[in-house]
Amino acid sequence: MKRPAGALPFSDPANPQVIRAHGPLEIHAEVGVIGSGAGGATFASELAERGFEVALLEMGPYITRKQMTQRERDMLPLFYEDVASQTTADGGIVILHAHCVGGTTVVNNAICFDPPAWLLDEWADRHDVAGARRADVAAANAKVNFILNVQKIAPDQVNQNARVMMRGTERIGVAGDTFHHNRTECLLAGFCMLGCAYDRKQNHHITYVPRALSYGARLYPEAHIDRLISKGQRVVEAVGTVRDPVSGKQYPLSLKADAFVVAGGAVWSPALLLKSGLGNDQVGRNFHCHPIAAIAADMGDETIRAYEGIPQCYYVDQYLQDQGFVLESIFAGPSVSAALLPAWGPSLQRLMGRYEHLASAYVQLRDEDSGRIRVDSRGVPVIDYSLSPRDAQKSLAGLKILSRIFLAAGAQAAYLPSDSAPIRTEADIAAMSLDFSPCRVSLVSAHQMGSLRMGEDPGFAAVNSQGKVFGTTNLYVADASVFPTALGLNPQITVATLATHFASQFSRPLPV
Repeated sequence: MKRPAGALPFSDPANPQVIRAHGPLEIHAEVGVIGSGAGGATFASELAERGFEVALLEMGPYITRKQMTQRERDMLPLFYEDVASQTTADGGIVILHAHCVGGTTVVNNAICFDPPAWLLDEWADRHDVAGARRADVAAANAKVNFILNVQKIAPDQVNQNARVMMRGTERIGVAGDTFHHNRTECLLAGFCMLGCAYDRKQNHHITYVPRALSYGARLYPEAHIDRLISKGQRVVEAVGTVRDPVSGKQYPLSLKADAFVVAGGAVWSPALLLKSGLGNDQVGRNFHCHPIAAIAADMGDETIRAYEGIPQCYYVDQYLQDQGFVLESIFAGPSVSAALLPAWGPSLQRLMGRYEHLASAYVQLRDEDSGRIRVDSRGVPVIDYSLSPRDAQKSLAGLKILSRIFLAAGAQAAYLPSDSAPIRTEADIAAMSLDFSPCRVSLVSAHQMGSLRMGEDPGFAAVNSQGKVFGTTNLYVADASVFPTALGLNPQITVATLATHFASQFSRPLPV
């Protein structure tokens, strides 16, 4: 829908579709959507397009290009949960998750994988998911790719960091490819994980959120829902607080709707249900998080400047189905890089002195074993998850291959995400052995999923194949928590595809 002549941009503070509260707030809508990321904004947009009255709530602020300074010290506290330092309960894995309008799509690296047919078949055949095979979601998937302008990274957009990985894979006979991404006329600035200050990355806060508002949805930033109130099996109200963006004061918030959609991600969505006493005993179980282990490679005299250009351009997925991991090129700013490098004090100073000569990539697990989300006495989510021995062995296998790729590309040394000695020779790779007990290997998760998995059996799943929470009549989930297993691949397209698919099954009168 074209914006009317003279209408304010959706990011403008004075736009009437964006409600910024300055006192207690009572909201009434047909459908209340809680969370504005890849799932929530998509769901809200789809329903608003079909004429539903939609209220879209987001616990984080509405951050636009005007606030994106491209400085880690500014953006990490603004975008990320716990300043990008949230961890699993044992401290072993850093959990990266954004809280802002658009969710984690605003700070992701724009990587786009369609949901694989083999995975959707696995979910149907082994996990009792109905009506979500490739043919069932193909139209939804195509619509998502169109709206996000998904395209393949062009050869001239590949940065030097990725070219190092490409060179190494070619020399050892491994097959790789460049990613598809959702950028439009990318300027190759390299700050994707701090928000695109040029609005070239087509994240949800400049695509699906404005689309939802153009169809009449209302957006409520900095609106935190703490509890859902039900009568029998029907949710009647969501209550929490809303922050005045001028004074910083918190005020009571009430949302009343005919149906509610929870889309806060695989940590916050189950936590909300647990605090509200909703759902069955599967709520919070089966949590997966794609643990990532990275390698930094010193390329000697070769200047890499890996912080320039698209941060992630190249990947290897030939090991995904049989060995359970993907290899992906990656780089980060100096603060994050220094935090992840396996060095301290003078050693770290020396290694950071090699910053322009470092290349990097990681092993991303399709973790087979799972953890659990619970809430503590204060209602704060707790992530009970530790890397299992068999998943640790898969990570080790991936690190060996990645080390071999970097040595073949000409690296002088490959630094593992631990305090072990650098890898310099094939003999070092053969002897590689890591202690994966908590905090001995640097592990990061950028993709959380599975804690409200879907299926037709309430003894096995938390929501049905349309995302409706078992034991309720009008409560739905539309984020990565509905995945029955780990995806293995970057999830934003799969999340948006399922949200589109779920929304297509909504109709009036709303379920009661």
